[in-house]
Amino acid sequence: MASRRTSCNVQLLPDTFDIRPRAVPVYLQCGVCGFTFNTGDHIISLHGIFKSKTVQTQDLGGFPKTRYSELGGYMSLQRGWIAYPRDTSSEYATVHADCLRLFTRTCRSDDGIHRLWIAACWRRPWFEADPLNLSPGMDIIAAMHRAADVCEMPQLRSMPNEISQMIWNQTPTISLWRYSSVLQLAAALSETNQIGQILAYLGDVFSWQRGSAPVIERCSAKPIVRLTIDAQGLRKIERLSEMPKVGKFRSENMVYIVRPIPDLAGVLVTFRVTRPWKARGSYEVNPQLYMGYTNAASPPTMPPIYTHYLFIDSFRIHRYNAIHGHTSEEPSALPTWKRLMHIQQQDAIWVHLPFSKEDYITAFGIRLKMFDGRGTMGMPSFLVRMSKSGDISLGPYHKDSTQDFLISAEDRPTLVHDVLELGSLSTFGAYPHTKEKTQIHPRQPCGRPFHKQACFSSAPLQGVSKAEIFYEKDTGMSKGILLEYDNGGRRALGQCRLGVAGIQVTGKPGQLCLTDYSDIHQTAISFTAADSQQHRHEKLGWRCYEMKGTLESWTFGSTTTFKVIMDDSSTVHH
Repeated sequence: MASRRTSCNVQLLPDTFDIRPRAVPVYLQCGVCGFTFNTGDHIISLHGIFKSKTVQTQDLGGFPKTRYSELGGYMSLQRGWIAYPRDTSSEYATVHADCLRLFTRTCRSDDGIHRLWIAACWRRPWFEADPLNLSPGMDIIAAMHRAADVCEMPQLRSMPNEISQMIWNQTPTISLWRYSSVLQLAAALSETNQIGQILAYLGDVFSWQRGSAPVIERCSAKPIVRLTIDAQGLRKIERLSEMPKVGKFRSENMVYIVRPIPDLAGVLVTFRVTRPWKARGSYEVNPQLYMGYTNAASPPTMPPIYTHYLFIDSFRIHRYNAIHGHTSEEPSALPTWKRLMHIQQQDAIWVHLPFSKEDYITAFGIRLKMFDGRGTMGMPSFLVRMSKSGDISLGPYHKDSTQDFLISAEDRPTLVHDVLELGSLSTFGAYPHTKEKTQIHPRQPCGRPFHKQACFSSAPLQGVSKAEIFYEKDTGMSKGILLEYDNGGRRALGQCRLGVAGIQVTGKPGQLCLTDYSDIHQTAISFTAADSQQHRHEKLGWRCYEMKGTLESWTFGSTTTFKVIMDDSSTVHH
């Protein structure tokens, strides 16, 4: 399914113009292995024509730091991109140079490069589709078996699957996974037998799944269509009798389009008759059609935007640029951080909202700073009321005139927000919610921030059952603290970089100790267990506190400070 104007932000020139692009379009993920390019990776452009088996290659050198231009999911390797590729009979793909070399050495087909170019282009479910940047489907067990053969370590074949999964979670960017993905694709394309293609309107497709033939049959009893898309492109087409009941499941590796058939009028699907079968779509009738994605197979009815349902790790550099949900499949936010622009990676602040199984959101909203009596989305902060952890503010602190936009949530709601290839997030919400008016009153800081845009966080020190300190492995400086409470609540302070920073855990802490390094605006922290018989510091300057009062933190850039406040407002309020 493709259109001249899908959700891409590129403006098309009038049809009377015939202007060629001044630069080769470069995609953010390799068409062979499926992994995201890193700055400096040696990349190659593949340009082919669908009606010909000729594929042109162009060496583009190293992947640049500026990963995005003003042109949606594309970027120009040189300034002056002035037009969008208009000829739908040809298309570009971008690949790692080493992935291409490995593929050509291992693919047994005489037209392997042409097959590779098709497979790379069909990772986009339709021509001009916005990049989805989905994680590649990885056969971890097969990758470990290949590692056993290459390294001549047969014992790797008997490694438990759980340990293999842990290795993947901790090292998702090592070459082993990329090369295994390339070998898997080369083997599949070597066995593919191209016969022809079938074209059918989406409304006439009853069902289809990658690797099998489509079932072409009109069915008015099932007026809803659900498309499943993964890193390889269109994966599944299915018909439903009604809109699915909203569920909590969300996918890390797939997105979905769930729409009534009339909304998809004019969508033509091309099935490439191969073994295995593959499919791709195109808009033949309705060029104005807007396709909205969601990572929930049973999403709520929302505006047609690419929405994620995630809880919650956000990155901020003056604005919120990404949100990551910590799950068993993606326990660390590092993959999401790697998808940011280079300059965003350097200045990003990690803001963390922890959840326990017993805790859930009862109210949610954003607080805007007011300028000339009007709010601005430039520097919002999140306001959250938790059933166990109380009222919490995430992001920058606004001490002057502000305006809150709040909703009361119900039934353990799901966060809904838009996802943009460019710019910051701009749409937030929760589902389900009620129209009941509410107010959220997070703690106000006692001290002043060291920077006007610093992020504020706080947590009471009473009733703490466990404390985790996140520290820089190189310097030992404390960057974040995660506190768990006897009532099942949790609070995070500073930057809790799960899966990245070093962690020091203390159960049932009885004392908190900290020392400041004023020349670099940093604080070192330690906790001592309540039943510990030893408590001393080799160096001077440490201040020790009982677990009472409130711990406050300010964070901006690479600087994080902590301070203990002794007052009467340090308990969790509900």
